[in-house]
Parts: sequence; structure tokens; C-alpha cells
Amino acid sequence: LTQIEFPEQFMVECPVSGMFSGCASLTELNLSEYDAAKQNSTQFITVGCNNMSNMFNGCEKLTVLGIDSFDTSSVSNFSGMFKNCYAMETLDVDGFVTSNAINMSSMFEGCHALKTIAAHAFDVSRVTNMDSMFSECRSLETLDLSTWVLIGGTKVTGNRLFQNDYSLTTIFVGEGWFSTDDTQVAPLFSASTDMFLGCTAIKGASGATYRPNNTTETVDGKSITFANDRN
Repeated sequence: LTQIEFPEQFMVECPVSGMFSGCASLTELNLSEYDAAKQNSTQFITVGCNNMSNMFNGCEKLTVLGIDSFDTSSVSNFSGMFKNCYAMETLDVDGFVTSNAINMSSMFEGCHALKTIAAHAFDVSRVTNMDSMFSECRSLETLDLSTWVLIGGTKVTGNRLFQNDYSLTTIFVGEGWFSTDDTQVAPLFSASTDMFLGCTAIKGASGATYRPNNTTETVDGKSITFANDRN
């Protein structure tokens, strides 16, 4: 099975968790597509679905995935959604509404070829589990999380959050990551371990390079405490 075609206006029955999981030979899946030649479109209707966990987990050869019309406004569980999509180089999640998200663990884990992830617009204010969310994204070079707010809310686990992202050099963060006195980054991650394990290319704001047990750097005259590999 390398391709699947759906009729126009295909309404799915929720939940859709694991729906395409294990389709290891699938190379192309357009669930939101307009075909000019046929003058029709396919719209995969996901209104009201609250669980998309492992939906594409194990689609190892998938290179084309059209999901830009997905309604994710009710989804609380995104865990493992794109896990082990080894061959996928691009993925459009820019329109994902994540205001009800609670579990994003392993969401992009194992996306070896993925070079960019448009996660900057994600609302993570209710998320409690980010374990391995971006781990093993080996081609990812930069990650913009500058709009994320990770202070003042529920504690969130981020074990192995960026583990083995070998090419990752820069993570952009904003004020929502810092404690009120600007001395601690993402205090909600305080119980997390191995967050940056294997991120050998990463560089800090002050030019600091990767060191397995690094915990502090001086940035603009302030001593900033980072989540280290092992707490």
C-alpha cells in the first residue's frame, strides 16, 4: 500500500488515533487537496476529534502529507502523531489549533528528515507532557518556540525533549520561557531529564557550545540557569 485516495468531503469517525499507524510503505497521503484537473477537492473532516495520537506513527516512507485543512481545535492528545515518519522532509502544521492540547509527547519523534517544524504558533498553555516531542529530529537546524508560554501554568515534563537532534544549532525562545526574575529558563521543566542529550551542534545565546552537564551561562550580564541534560 503506497497511496490512499478518499472521496470528497470524507467525514471520519472519531477518535482517529492510530488510523494510519504502521503503513510503512505509504509514500503519499493527501487529506486536504484540490485537484484542478478533476475540479474537485478532498477534505478530511476531523471536527470534534479529541485524540490524534499515533495517527501516522510508523509511516516510514511517507514523503507527502496534506493535512492543512485538519480541524484540531478539540484535540487534547497529539502524542506520537508523526512519530517515526523517517522520510518526511516537510510538514504543514502551521494552522494547527492546539488550545486544548494536553499531551504532545513524541509528536515529531523520529522525523529524521524533517528540516523545519512550524511550531511557533502552538498554544501549549495546557500541555503537561512534552516528553520526546522533538527527539531524533536529526535534520532539524533551528526551532522557533518564541511565542510559547511555559511559566505560570501547570508543570510540564520535557524528558528527552530535543534528544539526539544532531543538527540543531538554535532554539528561539521568548519571554514566556523565563521566570519573573529572568534567572531561570522554563522552570516548569525543572523535573525533566536528558532534554538536550546528543544535541552536539547546539549553541547558547552567549556562544556557549554543547557540554553534557552544562547548567549555567552568563547572558547580558545575568547568570541564566538552563535545563541541563541530567538533573
